[in-house]
Amino acid sequence: MKPAINKYTSASIILFLAGSFFLAGRDNIVHGIHYDYGLIFDEAWANLDWTIYFIQFQILALSCALVARSWKLYVFFEAFTLSATQDLMFYAWRGFVFPAGDWTWMPLYDILGFYTTTFQIVLSALSIILALAIVKGVQKIGESHGYMARGNG
Repeated sequence: MKPAINKYTSASIILFLAGSFFLAGRDNIVHGIHYDYGLIFDEAWANLDWTIYFIQFQILALSCALVARSWKLYVFFEAFTLSATQDLMFYAWRGFVFPAGDWTWMPLYDILGFYTTTFQIVLSALSIILALAIVKGVQKIGESHGYMARGNG
């Protein structure tokens, strides 16, 4: 019987989570520790930093999915990244001390008028559940048409 998760999938998940944790650690240095040394926030440098950070996550997600040869993992990794779940890892570096009020720096704050830690946790959970549902739905459609039977996925 074939194991549910092969060694490449396991390695890919571990690498993605470790990479995410350490990218969040780098973010903690830039957007946490440097403020203790007098760094003054400016959107000019912050937007460039956030763009590079996002691109690094895209490269990490794609690389890890390619290691496992799995579009399913890529969907999961994208849900993780696009829902800003890595921001929760950022606060792991800060001793799990989350902001008490709104996360005003988040793009959705400008749209919704609020964005709290609870909202981030719910958004992350729902995004991952949605990604899993999409993968399962696509897999069922593929199986009903005979596409997944050859091991593609």
